Amino acid sequence: VQDNHGIDLTVHAARRLQERSIQMDNNEFIKIKDAMGKLKAKGGKDSLVITDKAAYIVDVKNEKIVTAIDKGSIENNIFTKIDSTVIL
Repeated sequence: VQDNHGIDLTVHAARRLQERSIQMDNNEFIKIKDAMGKLKAKGGKDSLVITDKAAYIVDVKNEKIVTAIDKGSIENNIFTKIDSTVIL
């Protein structure tokens, strides 16, 4: 059983992870959890977190992944309604 480290996935995010074959492992959840802590400390609310695997739009306050974009598709995407970004 995988530990999500207190991070929830929206239905939309879960679908995107599956459609885009993004594998979330414990290490990825730890990275996102740490990023959320840093974002919260800086006042981030709706943020973009980029890891070596993917990019995630996260709801910092509610500790939720809202959507996910695979690394190969990041270049052609426009990210809107975010107030902060962390590149890990």
